[in-house]
Amino acid sequence: MLHFVIAVIFIAGMFLGSMYDLQITSRLSKLTQNADGVYSISPGKLALAFALIGRWTTPFLGAVSFLITELNLRRKVKEKTRMILFVVFTVIAAAFMFYGSNKTIEFFADGKLYIGHWLIILVMTLTLTFLLRFIVENIPKKTIHKLFGAALFTAIAVSVLLISATTLKVIWGRIRLSELVEANSLDGFTAWYKPNFFSGSHSFPSGHTANAALLMLIPLWIGNAPETKRRRSAIYFAAMAWAAIMGISRLFCGAHYLTDVCCGFLLGFAVVELTYKYYGKTFSDEEPVPSSDPSPETAEPADVTEEKSEEIKAPVSD
Repeated sequence: MLHFVIAVIFIAGMFLGSMYDLQITSRLSKLTQNADGVYSISPGKLALAFALIGRWTTPFLGAVSFLITELNLRRKVKEKTRMILFVVFTVIAAAFMFYGSNKTIEFFADGKLYIGHWLIILVMTLTLTFLLRFIVENIPKKTIHKLFGAALFTAIAVSVLLISATTLKVIWGRIRLSELVEANSLDGFTAWYKPNFFSGSHSFPSGHTANAALLMLIPLWIGNAPETKRRRSAIYFAAMAWAAIMGISRLFCGAHYLTDVCCGFLLGFAVVELTYKYYGKTFSDEEPVPSSDPSPETAEPADVTEEKSEEIKAPVSD
């Protein structure tokens, strides 16, 4: 049912955007033209705040996932390999933090970065990487073990989404409304089904929306215990709503069109659904949520005893 609803909304959005993409984004971003013929847009502060927050979804999710995955792998390899894993995964986490830091400073500097800005980016990258590494290293071993599956599959999902979204953006080359405004001409606008091929612009699809959709993977980190079902469902749909809000905010910023947002969400949703599918095939029902007992050996008899007691009591209740 959920897939059907999303499909209907997606088709409706793509149909509407195919006809009125430019008009919708122009209206929401408050596109105006003064007496001298100069175009300008006026994004709201809230939309700009969402744009900044959206830059950090993938960096934090990716960095934490890779670091937790590395901690689990480190305990299964020899001493020499541990240092290699430590360095490699720390560099990956630093790359995520660099991306977020770079986009943040670029946002405040209006896209013009100087030496001082790069120094700030460097300090932010090193500081955030150190803090994340420190926090992850101090998570109890038992918790780290429980989170291995979720962290591994989230890391894979983040990687797949980054590669696919970036590839589409580079190949498609669709020009943003904000870029058209800078050029003071709307002639460069093209429909989503007419790629500009490597134009240097990256409007299609919306990366912010796709990245926000990845938050629907958070329920993986909670496990599949029956008592957490409602919480997992609430978080899943809250993340879906967040992705929708993020997509709408991109229209208000003049950074994307409706079809960009729809395809960005579809891409993120597809990665999320595939992640859940293969996660379920990889781990058994009890694996995502290991027993609260220190060792699986002590947990197994408890479950068997409980099942036997239920079998014995059942006839009595009848």
